[in-house]
Amino acid sequence: MIRILPHHDTVTLKPRADLHNRLHGLQTDGGHIMSKLFGEVRIDDAISYKVTGKLNQFAFAEVLDIGGGSVTGQGQDRPNVKSGDIVGVDLGQVGHVLPGGEWHTTWRNLLCVFRPASDIPEPLMNRVMVEHDDKLVDRFAFQRSKLVAPKTGRADVKTNDRVNTKVGICVGRVRAFGLGRFVRKAFERIELKYGEVVAFEPHSGTVDFMFKRGQLLRFVPWSEVLFSVEGIDEQV
Repeated sequence: MIRILPHHDTVTLKPRADLHNRLHGLQTDGGHIMSKLFGEVRIDDAISYKVTGKLNQFAFAEVLDIGGGSVTGQGQDRPNVKSGDIVGVDLGQVGHVLPGGEWHTTWRNLLCVFRPASDIPEPLMNRVMVEHDDKLVDRFAFQRSKLVAPKTGRADVKTNDRVNTKVGICVGRVRAFGLGRFVRKAFERIELKYGEVVAFEPHSGTVDFMFKRGQLLRFVPWSEVLFSVEGIDEQV
């Protein structure tokens, strides 16, 4: 039996699109789903994974094996995962698809791990997990006004006066964060508190994950967190 053994700061993963189907309530065992309108309907893979260069594509995967670390970190920033654990990864960052269908990538592309005893994902390494909330965005955007803004569904706040600008920041509430990772031979720890509001740049590296009951979780690299915001409580 052939076994792939990752070295250094790399990991091999098994795609688990079946978990994505279950999360969204699709009963895919035997190729069928239960539809309220049509009853039992036969389908072929409601959600499937195809490695792409497009970023922000959350996917479930199972850890097959993980390397021991690089010379720089000597394994000190090795994520706390083991064979059999279910993790989240960005499909756009998967480096190689091996002949058996396994994915091979580096540790830094692991977003989170799902622990059986926890209700929410646990972010890994330098990832900050924030929860998006429309009311929170509106409160930040109209902080000096008594205006009650309608629900717009927007994810960011523009910070440039140009009409067609793409310059903007996002805000979210911190729900959890990783331990940090080595950057240029120095270990960089995340300095945040649970529940505080942070502003971040969403342009590269941030990965969105629609969790249970429509809860939008965003996995943000610590390097893209710009500042914390005080004075916005949980009751916005």
